[in-house]
Order: sequence, then structure tokens, then C-alpha cells
Amino acid sequence: MESKSLIAMSREGYYATPPELPEAQKTHEHLSPQLAMELASAISGLMVFDGLPLTVPRSITDPNVFHITFPATALNLQKTSEKSTGDVLFIALSYDMHGRLLDTAGKVVSLDKPTSGSPFQASGIVQVSTLIKTVPPAARIRFVLRSSSNGNIGTENFFLIDRDHLRDPSTGLSAKKR
Repeated sequence: MESKSLIAMSREGYYATPPELPEAQKTHEHLSPQLAMELASAISGLMVFDGLPLTVPRSITDPNVFHITFPATALNLQKTSEKSTGDVLFIALSYDMHGRLLDTAGKVVSLDKPTSGSPFQASGIVQVSTLIKTVPPAARIRFVLRSSSNGNIGTENFFLIDRDHLRDPSTGLSAKKR
């Protein structure tokens, strides 16, 4: 090209390349090709992964904050004489009504649980909180958690609009014709 300000790009193969993985996935040192494939499957669509059964309440004071809870027993934490430990890879993604990715949040959460006398142990519930933008055009938030101890994955969708209004091809949902 004559103009140096233009950049030519082509895609590989017949289909366009998939979207970039959220930052938390890129930086995790144990991201094998199989794990990348599992996470790519978990972040798209509406399919429920129930290896970690999730509950996703929204904060009462801030609509952009979500508190994801799940049972500690689903993690299979590694036990030592003093504590149980493990990591959870956490990803939150917001999509518009057409399935376009708008925002992501991700992190690796390290869990340390004393073997006795802990409120964590008494309740048996783990809570991970995140901040993700929910202002329009956001229509759906997808939460994905993966335990590094046993590889269990849990997913949950939080709909910001009525599901009947979604036209997201990856979920198979389309607005009803009137």
C-alpha cells in the first residue's frame, strides 16, 4: 500500500479468528491448550457448567457489583497440616443484545482456609465479588469460575434485559417476531 498509515490484515481459514481471551486467562501460567479450549467453550453461549454450582446475587448498593458464591466442597482444596489451599480462575463478561462482547473482568483468586476454627469452614460458602459495567447496551453478564484443584467449571448468566429481546447468535436466542 502506498499510505503507511494503513494496515492490511487477513484472517486465517474460512472463519474469522475468535475474540481475545480476557486478561486473567492470558496471564495464568498454567493455561494449557485444553484449558484454553474449555474456557473458550464456557465463556460463550448459555450452556450451564455445574462443576461449581454458582449463585450470583447483585449488590443492592451498586448495580455494577456482583457477589458470586459457591460451596467450598466443590473446590477439592489441597490440604496440608495447617490449611487448605487452592486457586480459582474467575471471569466475568458482558454482552450486548446481539452477542457482542462489551466488557470483561478477570482474576485468579487464591483461597487459604485454616483447617479448623474458621468462619470460612463453618459456612462452607466461598464468595468472589467483581465489578463489571452493566449500563446499556449491556444485556447479559456471563460468569465463569474454574477450580485449579480439580478442574471443575461453573457458569451462570445474569440477564439485564428480558431474554425474549436477545438476538445473540451464539446463544441461539433471537427476538420474537411480532
